[in-house]
Amino acid sequence: MTDESASLSLNEVQAITEAVRATREHPAVTLGMSPRGTLALYRASSAYAAMQGRDYVQPDDVKRLASGVLAHRLLTTTRARLRGSAAEAIITEIVASVPVPVETISLPQKR
Repeated sequence: MTDESASLSLNEVQAITEAVRATREHPAVTLGMSPRGTLALYRASSAYAAMQGRDYVQPDDVKRLASGVLAHRLLTTTRARLRGSAAEAIITEIVASVPVPVETISLPQKR
């Protein structure tokens, strides 16, 4: 068995970090993600991309996995629970609000 995993670009790492930070600032959340939750999303995204036959992670991989990886780690406010706001819906809302990272490509200079 080989130890294969897909790499994340700096843009994907920043997107994960922003999403996790947003869980700590969301009004319906009492306790947001910890560094362990961040690491879990990082590893899950990398593993998912490798299972898809890629050596890189796409932003959609992170979005697809965020709810399943992070929702059970989220402690929502009593008001949010009474209103029926599920942790999965809150994570989905947060992930949708984080901008998709875009790599800047510079073209070669004309001579």
